Amino acid sequence: MENTITSEKISQPDAERNRLIQTICCYAAFIAIGLAAGLLGPTLVGLAKQTDSSFAEIGFVFTVHSLGYVVGSTFFGKFYDRVAGHRILALMIVMLSAALLLIPISHQLWMLLCAVFLLGTAEGTGQVGVNTLLLWLYHQKSTAFLNGAHFFFGVGALTSPIIVAQFLINGYDFAAAYRFVAFLILPVILLFLLVPSPGLMTGEKKEENQPVNYGLVTLVALFYFLYLGAEISFGGWISTFATSLKLGDEVSSAYLASAFWSALTFGRLIAVPLSLKLKPRTLLIGDLVLALIGFAIIGFSGNSYSATLAGTIVIGASFASIYPTMFSFAGNRLNVSGRVAGFFVMGGSFGSMLFPFLAGLMFERSGAKSLIVLNSVMVISALAVLFVVLGAFPKNVRK
Repeated sequence: MENTITSEKISQPDAERNRLIQTICCYAAFIAIGLAAGLLGPTLVGLAKQTDSSFAEIGFVFTVHSLGYVVGSTFFGKFYDRVAGHRILALMIVMLSAALLLIPISHQLWMLLCAVFLLGTAEGTGQVGVNTLLLWLYHQKSTAFLNGAHFFFGVGALTSPIIVAQFLINGYDFAAAYRFVAFLILPVILLFLLVPSPGLMTGEKKEENQPVNYGLVTLVALFYFLYLGAEISFGGWISTFATSLKLGDEVSSAYLASAFWSALTFGRLIAVPLSLKLKPRTLLIGDLVLALIGFAIIGFSGNSYSATLAGTIVIGASFASIYPTMFSFAGNRLNVSGRVAGFFVMGGSFGSMLFPFLAGLMFERSGAKSLIVLNSVMVISALAVLFVVLGAFPKNVRK
């Protein structure tokens, strides 16, 4: 079967070389997804003008984007168990490129939402695929490589605003940036067509008949629901938090969001060597406790911009390795198929839809400080879920 590569057919040096090339393919896919995902934010005003929409109306792009993410992770995720994963990732790149070409020519809101839905579907499909394929490639040693993949996603997401800015500075409109990225990522398809795909238990016996522990799957999905909800709501509202409390002007407040996402990205790079020395459970507990310290710094700062900046950096760095580390942590306790990975991503997608909206409601009704309270409660809840998993599922069930 094409989707299974066995150690008997490939010598050890060739197997290691293939695994390295397959890892590079996964990282290239995440750079492409990051580049695409990073375009929406800095072009939101331009998209509102393009579709003659109010800010309230254009805000639906984030909801629709998340819905597409859910569809991609759940519908396409299960196909990784049946079809060579690189074929699906090649299709994902085509979908990404098509969505990026459609967005700047969609002059009606419904057309734009359709294009953004396609974008979200492609991203969800790729998110499940890259995480799952890396887990299949490295198994219990996957934590470092998963952190590396998410670092490259961050590199792509941080590069997109720079691309947009450069096109605007040189007299082009934001549509040119979309077209540039759309064609820039297309060559990645060649990697997926030329390189063989990892199999469902590369080098090991495929356990097709092992029942899925849906209790553990549900708990991990709940963890992602809480964690990603906290990440997206804090990252999305921290600038408004600072502006509302008059911690600084709009420019200095915007730097807080930049500091958060920068700390998140480069924290994943730091997490690579850390994950080689620490167990996933140790990393996860440390990350969540450190995040609570960051929220405490902001909450008790007395409306200090410097303290808020410090707390924001701490939170970003602590959040950095949680997503990939939890994926590896779950993989040590059950056999993560594409379908199971889709449930994990779906849980996170629902959290990223609900909690930013809830944060906005609380922000309006209870004030800016409610953002810190809400996110602290979510992190404490995620820590509680983690301890339930450690207590109820202490052993590696794959052995």
